[in-house]
Amino acid sequence: MNAIAYLPSIIASLLLIYDKRYLWGAACTALFTALLLGANHLQITYYSFIIIAMMSIAFAIKCFEEKAFNHLFKAAGIALVAAFLGILINATTLLTTYEYSKRTIRGGSVLADGKTNVTKTGLSKDYALSYSIYKTEPLVMMFPRLYGGSSNNLEVEEGKSKAIEALQQMPQQLGQQLQGALQFYWGGIDGVGTSGPPYAGAIICFLALIG
Repeated sequence: MNAIAYLPSIIASLLLIYDKRYLWGAACTALFTALLLGANHLQITYYSFIIIAMMSIAFAIKCFEEKAFNHLFKAAGIALVAAFLGILINATTLLTTYEYSKRTIRGGSVLADGKTNVTKTGLSKDYALSYSIYKTEPLVMMFPRLYGGSSNNLEVEEGKSKAIEALQQMPQQLGQQLQGALQFYWGGIDGVGTSGPPYAGAIICFLALIG
């Protein structure tokens, strides 16, 4: 949560640069880039850079239409330098993580034989995409429990669960074996597990759609 909290600040910092308030924009961009990377959540950082790239493309198109080339190059240069300063502040963490990753399963293995998720250059595509939901599963943001709930926790009280009641009536050994297969989630990441669906609410989704 800390990482995503810095994203609006980075966007606002870039908007300051685009609005020709270069000094404040550069200072804020460097600061919040450093804080974002310092949160050490690479997934959120990756998504943040995608949003920033889309913003920058839109800004560049606008500058081309207005023939404001000087402002475009100046803003781009300032933003890149400020972002680079933010990266440098976290260089120790980033470089040591990069060096360490080469010695983990993400760095590959010379013993890889193609029969596992580890390849000679890193992890396989199947492993990378194993934590992926179904295409229709984002609907859980609007419709709760559409694909169940948590993989591990009971979604109902134990005393009210018909499944638990049926297991308790079985022989103990058989009941324990079947209880291990009891699932409360049946979405795309069933084999990996989840703590629950990202329900946002029908009203929130409706407001997002109407803009």
